[in-house]
Amino acid sequence: MIAIDSTIQEESLTFIGAQRNRHIGVFVGSGGEELFITLQEITNKSTFVSAATKTGFVGGAGQKAWSCRIVDEIAKMASK
Repeated sequence: MIAIDSTIQEESLTFIGAQRNRHIGVFVGSGGEELFITLQEITNKSTFVSAATKTGFVGGAGQKAWSCRIVDEIAKMASK
């Protein structure tokens, strides 16, 4: 979650809930997106990872969907 500047709000063995830190921009602020990551063991050697991003109404213009980036970062860490 550090890679995308987020703070973990809730964490368990199968779930991570976080929120991106807010930033102030010239025209539009960014951050504040809620991130939900679910981990499900498929076999002893593989895990299914799903991620979802929820953007809000306030600051929505500066918010992004981070789901793919989260999964990419998890895959990088798992391959090391």
